[in-house]
Amino acid sequence: MLFRLQKRVRDRLYYRIRAIRQLTSSWKKTDEEKEVQELEEKEAVSPDHTSQKLKPRIEFTARVYAVYPQDKKVKLSVIRRGNSDAALTLNYSTVDGIGKKDLHYLPKMENLRFAPQEMQKDIVIDLVDGADWRPNTVFYVHLKIVDQDEGGKTKLGECNIAHVKCPEDTTSFSGTPNVEFVKGNYVCKENCGWVRVFITKRGKTKTPHDVGVRFETEDISANANEDYVPYKNALLYFKGQEYEKYIDVEVVDDKDDEKDETFSVELLGTEDRETTIGNKKRTIVTIISDDNVLKNITNTRKLVGYYLKRMTPGQATWREQIINAASVNSGDVANATVLDCVLHGLAFPWKFAFAFVPPPMMMGGWLCFVVALIAIGLVTAVVGDIASIFGCMVGMPDAITAITLVALGTSLPDTFASKIAAENDDSADNAVGNVTGSNSVNVFLGLGLPWLVAAFYWCDKGQPFVVKAGDLGFSVAVFTIFSIIFLIVLIARRMLAVFGKGELGGPPGPKIACGVFFILLWVAYIGLSIWKTQ
Repeated sequence: MLFRLQKRVRDRLYYRIRAIRQLTSSWKKTDEEKEVQELEEKEAVSPDHTSQKLKPRIEFTARVYAVYPQDKKVKLSVIRRGNSDAALTLNYSTVDGIGKKDLHYLPKMENLRFAPQEMQKDIVIDLVDGADWRPNTVFYVHLKIVDQDEGGKTKLGECNIAHVKCPEDTTSFSGTPNVEFVKGNYVCKENCGWVRVFITKRGKTKTPHDVGVRFETEDISANANEDYVPYKNALLYFKGQEYEKYIDVEVVDDKDDEKDETFSVELLGTEDRETTIGNKKRTIVTIISDDNVLKNITNTRKLVGYYLKRMTPGQATWREQIINAASVNSGDVANATVLDCVLHGLAFPWKFAFAFVPPPMMMGGWLCFVVALIAIGLVTAVVGDIASIFGCMVGMPDAITAITLVALGTSLPDTFASKIAAENDDSADNAVGNVTGSNSVNVFLGLGLPWLVAAFYWCDKGQPFVVKAGDLGFSVAVFTIFSIIFLIVLIARRMLAVFGKGELGGPPGPKIACGVFFILLWVAYIGLSIWKTQ
């Protein structure tokens, strides 16, 4: 259920909220794909591991492999664990994600034969030269057992689907590559067999080489060898293009009804001086006793309620709103950057003032709607007056101030909302529709409502309500012509292969050319409007 909620189609409001929160350092920097992967881990490790604990299994050596624009191919490793006396035939196939076959990679579907006692084989996927590898562009490689000799009982392991993606390369503040845990806590049942924790390596080393990471476990309330099998100064290697690997910690089921127990896994350091340990160097594992079924159900309900609340906007209380407004990165200080602190400082007065708007959960959201509308009206009046005063000080007419400073400022959230939608949606609907929808509200509601109120006011006074057009006709004519040109370019991008047959993305050259052309249209519109007012 949580996986479906996370993968559901987002509306434009979601992207606008996320854009504004990122601009004001109020959004926790969690990778969206990482959240989906956490759900794929199923928070508590699958009960199937009980039956797989002593059985042989086969899977990828890493869950995520990294590719960069200059790479020509990607190499993935498949490993057998446990008894390998029987020969085995495995089928692997590539599957599209955001990355598309023939556009980012060459599709492949082949069989892989493991001879008896053969433990590891490599898969090589060729990449398309000059492909547009944007951050988080991803495709997948699936494994499937086709055949194995009589007596063979090998099963697919948990990492039977590999993610091949272009990472964001979020390195440490100094710019050096780092290694850290994917998340800070894991939950498993006592009879699960083992718990799997994931480690990611961010950034590229100057020279390609394997990176060794030392780690160990430490008791908190759980006892080593009684509740889990410990590690002491163990070593894990990131080889080749491996980006996200895993550590399996065996969990001991003692059949006793006991309280939940915890232990930690900590990264000690790396084998090379170039790679450092990131902020998330410690993760906590909680073992839930499964001897009390009712207790398990209660814990599950708590977890589901917590994650549902986190994934649904507008569920914060008044106190949480104020705390989030006063905190850098919405309280996630450990992962906050210098830019987050600067943005928080600039936006703090507005964030703190609007934190007193009633939460949406009160009175069905109507109280929040009314108070927010009043607050927006006050801010609009203040922004309009400040812009007018600034224009007067620098000798800029109100008409030019309106279409430059005011319009640019109010359109900034739309710009970032469209950027986020373009990066996360499968289509360009929200990226383009966000702008047209916002402009529709500005024109039809932003003008219509004040004019309606003014018309009633002057009608009550017995006088006609007249708004002089001024240079509006010329400005609208220029805007209409440029809009038609814009639509023609969009249609051409959809139909012509040189643009990649899509409104967004495509080959780097035409993509950048279209972006520059649209910016020049805006500059030309501003220039012609200023020329007309002179």
